[in-house]
Amino acid sequence: MAISPIQGKRMPEKYNLLSGVEPPTPDQIRAVRLDAGLSQAECARIIGAAERYRWSEYERGIHAIDLNRWAVFLLSIDRHPIYSLKAAGKKGR
Repeated sequence: MAISPIQGKRMPEKYNLLSGVEPPTPDQIRAVRLDAGLSQAECARIIGAAERYRWSEYERGIHAIDLNRWAVFLLSIDRHPIYSLKAAGKKGR
């Protein structure tokens, strides 16, 4: 079981966003970005990084991307190995 960031409660593994996500290499980070057709600035915005240069540092191996940010990024671009986002349906009247 994983520890939830919400009140430190344990969560079943099936709800763990990090399930199936491995730390990426700089080459993998760049390849995923290019495959998604995104700029470094767009990727930085998706993960909440203040500056585009941060993404460049991930691709150059200067800094390692936080695994939580990587998981959210993969989820956001529909590349997460387990989960995907679904659009909310319209409620009936």
